[in-house]
Amino acid sequence: MQKVVVIAGPTASGKSAYALEIAQKQPAVIINADSMQVYRDFPILTAQPSKEEQAQAPHKLYGFLGVDEKCDAATWSALAAQEIQAAWANNMLPILVGGTGLYLKTLIQGIAPIPEIPEEHRKKAIALLTELGHENFHALLLEKDPASAHLKVGDTQRVLRAHEVIEATGKPLSYWHTQPTRKFLEAAFEGKIILPERADLYVLCGARFSQMIEKGAITEVEKFPLDTSIKIIGVPEIQAFLRGEISKQTAIEKAAQATRNYAKRQYTWFRNQDLGFQKI
Repeated sequence: MQKVVVIAGPTASGKSAYALEIAQKQPAVIINADSMQVYRDFPILTAQPSKEEQAQAPHKLYGFLGVDEKCDAATWSALAAQEIQAAWANNMLPILVGGTGLYLKTLIQGIAPIPEIPEEHRKKAIALLTELGHENFHALLLEKDPASAHLKVGDTQRVLRAHEVIEATGKPLSYWHTQPTRKFLEAAFEGKIILPERADLYVLCGARFSQMIEKGAITEVEKFPLDTSIKIIGVPEIQAFLRGEISKQTAIEKAAQATRNYAKRQYTWFRNQDLGFQKI
C-alpha cells in the first residue's frame, strides 16, 4: 500500500515549515488540508504558503476557490484523493498539511454514504425553522427521527442537517451511519500532530496576526464590500475597522483573540482524537 504523510495541528504550530523540511529531502507534493486556505482571495489572512515557499515544492489545493464557493469534508477528500494519486503516479510523496481535523478524518477513515442532498432541501428546512421556531422544529424532527433526540435544540446546523437528510432520502441519519463507510482511497497514512505548549501557541497566534497586517491583510479585505459576510478569521474585525467602528489596534487585538480561540478548539480536537499519529 502506498504512503501518505500527514502533518496536522492547530494554526500557527509550524506545520508548513515542517512539511517543507520533508519535501526538501525527497520528491514530494504538499497538499493543503485547511478549510480556509482553499480560498484564493485571502492568501495572507489564511496564512497560505508564500510564493517563495511554494517554489520549493509543488503545492496543491491552495487558493483554488472563490470566497462564495463551498468546500466540505467530502468534497475536499475527493479532491485530495485525486492529488495523492497524481503524486504517486509521478513517484512523489504526498504530504497532507493542515489543521482541519474533520477533513483529515474523513479522508483517512471514510464517511457515511449519505447521498448528496439538493440545496432546495436545505432552503426548505431553513424556511420551516424560521416559521416554526427552534423548539417546534426540533420537536418535528423527533417525530420523524426519534434517534435525533441527542441533538440539542440550539444545535442549529446539525438539526437542519438531520431534517434535510430524512426529507431528501426518506431515511434518518442514524440509518446512513450504520451503512458501510465510503472510502476515498486506500493508503498507508503516517505522520505527526504538532501540539506545542498552549502558552507558546497563543503567543505565536498573536504575533501571526500582526504580521498579517504588515503584509497587507487590510488590502485583502478592502477588495470586498464592507457588508459582505466572510467567515475567515480577521475579516469581520478588519471590516469593523474600515467602517470606522473600532480602531486599528482594537481590530488587531480582537482578531488575535479570535485566532487564539480557534487554535484552542483545534488543539482540543487533535489532542482528543486518535488518528493513529504521533503527537509532538
